[in-house]
Amino acid sequence: TATTEIYTLSLHDALPILKNRLSRERDEEIERVISRLEEDVAREKRDLHTQAEKQVAAVQRQAEAAGAAARAREKELTEKYLELYRGQSTADGRLTAALEGRREAEQQAAESRRSLMTANEKIQELET
Repeated sequence: TATTEIYTLSLHDALPILKNRLSRERDEEIERVISRLEEDVAREKRDLHTQAEKQVAAVQRQAEAAGAAARAREKELTEKYLELYRGQSTADGRLTAALEGRREAEQQAAESRRSLMTANEKIQELET
């Protein structure tokens, strides 16, 4: 019978069959390990990609917030600059008006001194 024939194989005949079977089992195990490793690598790659996307999103949010804060500060400083510029223009106008008023006052004072001198001269002439 077939069963009897298997058991009656010589060691010489059984060894290649056993080697072949062990080789196939080893190859199958290697394939399973490779498959698991590929799955692990793919999962790790997805996890790293997801983590990187989250970090990029966080950095983008921080950059957008910093940009918004910078724009707000720039607007604030621009408004302050314009306020100071307008104030300077007003001050310049007042200074110009004050200098003009001083010049006119000095001219009037000079005319008053001349008039006073002329009056003093006439008084001295009348007294003599």
